[in-house]
Amino acid sequence: MIINTKENKKHLEETEHPKNTSKPKALILLAICIVSIIVIIVYQIYMNYNSNFNYLKTDRGEALVYTSYSQNKKEVPCINVDSQDIRNINNDIVDFCNNYVNSEASEIKYEYSLSGNYLSVVVKVVDELEGKPIIVFKSYVVNLNTKTALTKEEIYNLFNVTDDIIYAKIHNKYIDYYDEECKEGYLEEQQCNFDCFLEMRGGNEYLNNIQYFIRNGKLSVFKPFDVSLPFGEDEFYTEDRFEFQISD
Repeated sequence: MIINTKENKKHLEETEHPKNTSKPKALILLAICIVSIIVIIVYQIYMNYNSNFNYLKTDRGEALVYTSYSQNKKEVPCINVDSQDIRNINNDIVDFCNNYVNSEASEIKYEYSLSGNYLSVVVKVVDELEGKPIIVFKSYVVNLNTKTALTKEEIYNLFNVTDDIIYAKIHNKYIDYYDEECKEGYLEEQQCNFDCFLEMRGGNEYLNNIQYFIRNGKLSVFKPFDVSLPFGEDEFYTEDRFEFQISD
C-alpha cells in the first residue's frame, strides 16, 4: 500500500490550522455599521437644515420669524428670509411700528403661522393714546418658494375667493356679534337695531383695512372695528373676534 505522505501532511495542516474566515466578515459588518451611521447623521443634518428653513434664512441662528425689538409691551417681528422682497417687508414693518413704539399708550405684538410653503405674519397694535382702544393690523403673506410677498390677487386666486365672498363672511359674523351682544345684555334690540350696531362699530365698509392671513391652510382676514363704548363691549371683543375665517 502506497501512502501519500504529501497529501496527508496537507490534510493535517488544514486540520490543525483551519482558515480564519470570521475576521473578513467582522470587517465587512464594521464597515456597514460605519457607513450606516454616517448616512443617518447626514440625513438628520439635512432634515434639520430643511425643517428649520435654514436654507432660506439670513441668520441661521434665529427662528424663521423672531422678535427684533422688545420693550414696554412692544414686540416687533423680523422675517428671517434672505431676499430683497423680504428685506423690504421688514423695513415696512419697522416703519409701521415706529408710529407706536414711542407711545406709552400703545401695545405691539405679532403672530405668525406656517401653512405649507406660505408664511403669514400679522402685527397687532392697540393704541389708547386718545383714551379709547384703537386697533390696527398689518399683515404679510410670503411664498417661501419664491421668497416674495403674495399680492391680493394671488391670495384670492389661491383660495378662489372674491370681494363679495369676504364681504358676506364679515357681514354674517357681524350679525352673530350683534345677536350675542343683545343676548348678553350689552344692547337692547328695541333700542338699537343692526344698523345702529353697525354705526357703533364703524359702519359697513367691511373691506376697508382688512389684512390677510393663512392659518392651517385656510384664509382669514383681520378686520379692525370700534369697540370702546359706554356698555363695556371692549371686554366682550376679545382678540380672536377680530379674525374672520373666509375659506372653509
